[in-house]
Amino acid sequence: MEAYGVAMMRTIPDSHPVYKLLRPAFHYTMAINTAARRSLINDGGTIDQAFSIGTGKSGEEAVFSGKNELFKRVSQKYSVHWTNIKRDMKARGVGDADKLPHYYYRDDGVRLWDAIENFVKSILKLFYDNGADVRKDSELKEWA
Repeated sequence: MEAYGVAMMRTIPDSHPVYKLLRPAFHYTMAINTAARRSLINDGGTIDQAFSIGTGKSGEEAVFSGKNELFKRVSQKYSVHWTNIKRDMKARGVGDADKLPHYYYRDDGVRLWDAIENFVKSILKLFYDNGADVRKDSELKEWA
């Protein structure tokens, strides 16, 4: 998500309503990612110390290259659509509460998703009458 935040800050004026809506979320995302790069995913960091994801070679180089290969594979398959919990739950076959009751990660996550989605829609409706207005916004086009 950091790349989207950086792109937003480079292309959307800070007076834009979407900027004002998203800036707080991206601000903390970037701070967390910076801290993670320093101590969690750096070579010799917490991930290397806690997990064995080496390549079959021996020594520290094997652990580092295994971790780096894992990150590379995940990043090649990443899609922003993974951030949509409803789509993610359906794709993983756990989206139907009747077939899998009491799956609280899904149940609570969907409630949070819906609350955030409703909040964002209520804010955007103050500035845009419909989807066509959003698509016409030249500043958002620059970001996208």
